Amino acid sequence: MPATKSHRELGSFLDRETSAPIPRPADYWVERLRAMPGAVAVLFYGSGLRTHAPDSPLVYDFYVLVHRYRDFAPGLRMAVAGTLVPPNVYYFEEQIGQEWLRCKAAVLTVSQFCSEAGSKAFTPHIWARFCQPCRIPFVEDAALRARLIAALARCVITFHRHTLHLVQSCSVAGFWSEGLRSTYGDEIRSEKSTRGLAIFSDNKESFLMRTRLALQVLAEIGALDEQGNVHSQIPVGQKQAHRRKLRWTRPLKKAVIVLRLCKAAFSFRGGLEYARWKVERHSGVRLEVSDFQRRHPMLGGMVLYLQAARRGGLR
Repeated sequence: MPATKSHRELGSFLDRETSAPIPRPADYWVERLRAMPGAVAVLFYGSGLRTHAPDSPLVYDFYVLVHRYRDFAPGLRMAVAGTLVPPNVYYFEEQIGQEWLRCKAAVLTVSQFCSEAGSKAFTPHIWARFCQPCRIPFVEDAALRARLIAALARCVITFHRHTLHLVQSCSVAGFWSEGLRSTYGDEIRSEKSTRGLAIFSDNKESFLMRTRLALQVLAEIGALDEQGNVHSQIPVGQKQAHRRKLRWTRPLKKAVIVLRLCKAAFSFRGGLEYARWKVERHSGVRLEVSDFQRRHPMLGGMVLYLQAARRGGLR
């Protein structure tokens, strides 16, 4: 797609936003992650960027980008796993004085990240996360930074193109809420139905700017009126076909997510406790992790998943 003036404006906005400072505890993890073998960029996103909740054990979320998986973790097993079912996910925690610092780092190749930012990606796990505000606290060089900014712009455009197939006319808040709700349905998430609106409200101006700039790029299928409402210009037949495709592919997408969760049992130390905490934090459903599950994390993860699904902790 040619770089039009609208594309350049979106890229410039994202370039400025991703350069903003990050919280001190997150900066500690950036220094640790950038020093790891093969790391060429670190992206920071998620709830730790939006807000700090002192009454909960906040886990900071990062993506560490590499050129090859074997640069990060020698050995064939994780390289093959990352290539077939990306990303590879790791969990780290350290106690600094009286404070516990925790982070989750998903390792992905640069080429995979850029590819998954577009509309041809089978699952929305990259574009649904990185259409939202994030930071790039470390990147190897200016050329790679420009490549990542272009990928982030594609994430924003992909999200808007997807959501324009789901709405007719609505507020920008309703637009983001509906789009995020749809992507949650493609994954195994413990989010409440109001989660998308809460995320929008945390950084309203940033989301408004994304929509204004993205709809300039997608002017042939969507528009933003003077009252701040989004209008989809996609024909009804195309919308119906898009929704049918979502229904048909959703079980397969969830199967891919299950494979990712099973794979994480080999790299995600403390992963069951993290999953239990995540479900409780977002849904209020409290689960217990047994010693047997900890000794057998793959089997334990499947049991935890079934318990959470049965009790309404997943959607």
